[in-house]
This record gives sequence, C-alpha cells and structure tokens, in this order.
Amino acid sequence: MVKPDFKINQLVTIELMNTEDSAEKLSSRIEEVSDNSIHISMPTKSGNLLLLHSGDKINLLFSSNKGVFSASSTVLERVNVPIPVLVVEKPKDYMSVEQKREHVRIDISLPVFYMLEDLEVAKSVEKFIKGITNNVSAGGLFFKTAEYLEKGQKLKLQIHLGDKDIMNCSADVRRIIELNDKGALGIGVQFYDIDERDMDSIYKFIFNKQRDWIQKGLI
Repeated sequence: MVKPDFKINQLVTIELMNTEDSAEKLSSRIEEVSDNSIHISMPTKSGNLLLLHSGDKINLLFSSNKGVFSASSTVLERVNVPIPVLVVEKPKDYMSVEQKREHVRIDISLPVFYMLEDLEVAKSVEKFIKGITNNVSAGGLFFKTAEYLEKGQKLKLQIHLGDKDIMNCSADVRRIIELNDKGALGIGVQFYDIDERDMDSIYKFIFNKQRDWIQKGLI
C-alpha cells in the first residue's frame, strides 16, 4: 500500500477514540515532522485548548495527493512553548478511507435550496425553498427551514458553496428537530446519488475552510 507523506502545515482531523459511534472530531495541523513523531497544533473546543494527555489514543484523518487516510496514534507528550503542541507517535500503519470523508464536519451557514423529489408531491411546488445550513459534511448536512418536512422524504438540493460553486444532489431526510427559533425546524439529511466530482468539491471546500480558520486563529 502507498504510504502518505506528512508535511508541515498539513491539515489533519483528530478523532478521539471514545466510542465508534460518537468519536469527537477536532481540527489541527502539522507543525513539525521527525522520524518517529509528529508535532500537531493543540486542538481547541469552544475556544479553549483541549489538553490531551500522554498515553491518550487518537485517530488521525488527513488527505494528501495520494488519497484520504486514517491512522491510529498515541499522544507522547504536550509541549507548551513556543506554541502549544501535541507530540504524537508517527503512524506506521495507514488505511485508505475514501468513505470516511463524510465524517469531517464543519459548522457553517450556507444557502441551501431544496425541493421534494417525489414528482406527484412536487407538482404543487413552484420553486426551490431556501434554507440555511448549520453544519455540512461530505455525507450530509443539517439546515434550518420554516417549512414542514417528514422523516424519510427525499429532496433535491442545491448547495451554494460559493458565488459560482453550486452543488446539486439528492438527499434523504434523516432527522427533524424543533429549534428555539419560532416556527423553525432543523433538518438533518444524508446525501445520495452524488457524483464523485461533487463529493470531491464539498470535501475540498470543508478542508479549505478549516485551513483558513486555523490560519486566522478561529479554531
């Protein structure tokens, strides 16, 4: 198997090894690479440094020009100067995880337009309805709308990643919750019938946003 290269300033996602279904995902970047270890920026949560400890097990998710990879690692030590970093064991084994890209999620407000996919139902719908995303991943998104939807309905989506970058796909409604905003619903959907180009487009959008926010000190 082709092994990926680690590079300084490379963006990585730290997955804390809690449970398989509820692993916490935190953004970081590589600050230094040696033969046996990697220095990564200390992850933050709600604006505060998350202080991991020596011996903590983590998973690293990262992309390179050779693909998307996942690797297990162990925290070796914390270093606080000149900047707070974690020294982690340089992984020896890697797993290509194209399918795990959907788990990388960011909180961001984007315009999303949707329409019921069922043509019989959609006859009464004259145009796409606008919603605003709360978070986005390469596998789905969560958005806010004032219109009622039902779990299991299929939607056609237009996701505006930028002024000239519109992603079109279909999605299943998986979760519906009432929000504090009067009359607003939160809708969680999972993508399907999405081509590889659109999948790559949203994945690159997410990682570019994370990299930009890290450089600006926002995460």
